[in-house]
Amino acid sequence: MSDWKGSLMKSRWMEWLALILFLVCFSVVSFYHEPWFDEAQAWQIAKCASIWDILFEVPHYEGHLPLWHLLLAVPAKSGVPFELGLKVVAALPTIVAVCIILFRAPFPKVVRLLLPFHYFVFYQYGVVSRPYGLMLLAFLTLALTFREKDIRPWPFGLSLIFLCFTSAYGIVLAGGISLCWVIDIGREYIGRGIFALWKDKRVQVLLMVLLVALAAIAVILPREDTYATEMTAQNSLLERLIYTCAAIIPDCFFSKLLPYSFINKAYFSLYRLLPMALLGVVFLIIMLGCAGKKKGKYFLVPFFMFGVFSALIYSCSHHIGIVFLMILFWSWINQEDATRYSVGRKKLHGISISGCMRKWMVATVRALILVCIVVPVWWSVSAAILDVECSYSCGREIAQFLKVSGLSDAKILAPWELESSNGERDERNTDFYEEMNTNHLALYTSEINAYFDKNIFLNLNDGRDEYAYFNHKRTSKEDNIRNLQKWKEKGYPDVILDPSSLSVLFGDDKNLPRYYPVYKAKCAMIWKPNCIANEDDFVCLYLREDLIKQYGLEGIQ
Repeated sequence: MSDWKGSLMKSRWMEWLALILFLVCFSVVSFYHEPWFDEAQAWQIAKCASIWDILFEVPHYEGHLPLWHLLLAVPAKSGVPFELGLKVVAALPTIVAVCIILFRAPFPKVVRLLLPFHYFVFYQYGVVSRPYGLMLLAFLTLALTFREKDIRPWPFGLSLIFLCFTSAYGIVLAGGISLCWVIDIGREYIGRGIFALWKDKRVQVLLMVLLVALAAIAVILPREDTYATEMTAQNSLLERLIYTCAAIIPDCFFSKLLPYSFINKAYFSLYRLLPMALLGVVFLIIMLGCAGKKKGKYFLVPFFMFGVFSALIYSCSHHIGIVFLMILFWSWINQEDATRYSVGRKKLHGISISGCMRKWMVATVRALILVCIVVPVWWSVSAAILDVECSYSCGREIAQFLKVSGLSDAKILAPWELESSNGERDERNTDFYEEMNTNHLALYTSEINAYFDKNIFLNLNDGRDEYAYFNHKRTSKEDNIRNLQKWKEKGYPDVILDPSSLSVLFGDDKNLPRYYPVYKAKCAMIWKPNCIANEDDFVCLYLREDLIKQYGLEGIQ
């Protein structure tokens, strides 16, 4: 037995070394990474919301299935510190996925050794703690069970259900893969009669997947007052479809066409969009040319369903990594047939290829694979360095200052969304109270609250500790008037995070006290190899003039 283990270690020593290197780098960058809104919001829901709300109320406003919140609820409700609990839960599926890639993936060794350091494996879906690490693991379990899905359908079916539970995108993608499976099964039963289908275990599994998917859709179906459903597009549907159905492929591997933004709010230069879309089409053609028999649809169908869903409903920059996950799954199931279908052979799916053309195709495919792996690894290295050097979020820094200064027990007012043209209160303007959302406070309120055992903001859900997170509900004119009146009745706040909030709340109050800045924190979003920030991108705490000496603080510039 010891000889067998020693032989295994010796034959896989590069994989073990890559795993150790991954764990070391991942741990270091995760330690320095400051969780931002997406991460903190999920933790706050897991910590504060009841299990009933996590299962049946929150998903309608978050657009996510409750699996991620339920996993976080174990440490969050047990009193585990925010960053420790969040990062451990997020790391587990990523580490398991990396082990599967290193030791089970049917790729060449150099590819397996580099894939764990891909930008969307290591950084965006690993270091940045969100449910996409679960999606990565779901796709890998699908790849592991794909070959025997017609013999042992339940493992593959359960993997599809797992994919459904990861996010709304997971439901769409599981539906696309299931549809491909239905087509394959249907071909077997041509001429045999539809009643024979009911005895097929695969059909029973697919019915179960369908029922789970329908239940999942019912759970996340947006309510009428869900905030995210009112997002106005700033580009055309055609532009978004060109991006999500073609240009997105090179963008998840080596191009930087899309900035960090919601896709429906991004500006697409046609001079850059169209060439990238053309390149994406070339990718699709090459992928289909290298595909195993009947396998092409297992990428095309879910890919275009994802593209249409992203263009029509909702998508953000970090979601483009989902395309990488689809390609990873599809490459895995095709690589298993590499001995039968290879661009290195004289025939490609029955098509004769000349020696010169064969060499050109092999060289092209290998060059593309190299570029598509090396560039994202470079992105990971750059992002890791930037995350260590810069503050990804200001939540940790501000929370520490509030604790040390004692201001966490003061009355803190956070700014809310105000779309008025001049930002000034004018009760004669009937649209004034409609052009705001008093439920939608600054994102860093969740980032800061996550470091406390209570809700420190007087105007976040009325300061209730059991709702120390965003509810993502739209407010009506009546809601806004009522909320502003309640906040005003609490008197002048001790601390504010935006001076303009006072004029909106108290109007022309002649006795309005003065506030001085006492702390300033700067943060920057990291996207691919860049740090997205500008000189004015900071959060400032303002303290009421009569309290500065009481807290032993001084005003800053």
